[in-house]
Amino acid sequence: MAPEADGDGHSGVGVGIGVRLRASRERIGLTQAQAAEKLHVEAKSLQALETEDFDSFGAPVFVRGHIRRYCELVGENSVELVAMYNETTRTVLPIIARLPNVDRMADLRRLAVPALFALIGLVLLGVVWWVLKKG
Repeated sequence: MAPEADGDGHSGVGVGIGVRLRASRERIGLTQAQAAEKLHVEAKSLQALETEDFDSFGAPVFVRGHIRRYCELVGENSVELVAMYNETTRTVLPIIARLPNVDRMADLRRLAVPALFALIGLVLLGVVWWVLKKG
């Protein structure tokens, strides 16, 4: 048995983000292309939202931004849809213990040889200039 629609035309529990966005877009009479033009995005981005292909956006922060903007255009509740997205998405935070140990001295040692050659070159240039000026 399908969930019943409420007064706004939204279905109850079990209706996904994409279904709600599409229904709201169709309710206001926009095609995907028209909505994409108004949002200044490609139509395939809206298609990805409506089919809940969130991986195509990369990081979750981009998905949330697109959901918010799409909701504003079609009159949907962005707070609710972003919360729905957050419930289905596990945020992966970096584990600090796994970060590579950076050897700052290695950078200095790597620059030591070119710096030494530059210093020798300046000294030689100074000697040549001094010899030419004397002579």
